[in-house]
Amino acid sequence: MRKPVPMLDSHLSGDEFLKLIVDSFQSVVFGTVDQNGDPHTNVADIEVLDGNRLIFATTYQKTFYQRLKAHPRISITALKGSETLDSVG
Repeated sequence: MRKPVPMLDSHLSGDEFLKLIVDSFQSVVFGTVDQNGDPHTNVADIEVLDGNRLIFATTYQKTFYQRLKAHPRISITALKGSETLDSVG
């Protein structure tokens, strides 16, 4: 079971934020773009934190992997809660 998500504030460091993602969220939505700049989303499970990198699993045969390698700037979104108004992300 993942840990509850704490209240976020401006005192949270980058390292603390990455640890919070691994500790509190299992699956996140990755937003990427393809060679034409068209947006795509994929869901992946965050596995571990290695230094300042989040580790997740995909295979090099998938278009998700190919988009990540071609355009490494991404957005990630995670949501946790039972309903919209009591969720955090």
